[in-house]
Amino acid sequence: MKQGVKFGVIYGVVVSVLMLVLYLVNKEYVVSAGLNLVLTLVIGTAILIMTGRAAKVDNGGFLPFGEAFVSLLVCFAVGSFITTIFTLVLYNMIDPSLQDLLKEKQIEMAEFLANLFGGSVNEDQLDEMREALDETDVSSFSTMIVNWLTGTLMGAVYCLIIAAFVKKNPTL
Repeated sequence: MKQGVKFGVIYGVVVSVLMLVLYLVNKEYVVSAGLNLVLTLVIGTAILIMTGRAAKVDNGGFLPFGEAFVSLLVCFAVGSFITTIFTLVLYNMIDPSLQDLLKEKQIEMAEFLANLFGGSVNEDQLDEMREALDETDVSSFSTMIVNWLTGTLMGAVYCLIIAAFVKKNPTL
């Protein structure tokens, strides 16, 4: 678990710094769901594997599945919490205009997904989405914490998969 905290902090700082760099390059990159997903998966996978390897070394070369999972989940939760706090600061203190940009990107994504799956979105539906988003504070503390908890639960599944690969039981 010690390695989970250590690598979780590394994960959170690395992703937060990359978000800041993306913001400085072009703030639209920060609200790009696809780009953020790819960066998070690539960096997250690498750091989770490093966490598992370090935990295995700490345990004398062996790491039961349960311990691997706990270490990886702690890493994921700590890292994503740090990233959530950074995002909260970015959206509320550094550049509140990102909130409107994020809402617009969410509407564009909804349109894209509707068209992708054979549906269509008419102007009335878009207006309803805009109204609902206007009533929602996408960057409030409570919204961010709910998103963090939901993301951590989904991340647990990912941690289970990686734990299956990094575990190593002693031979009998």
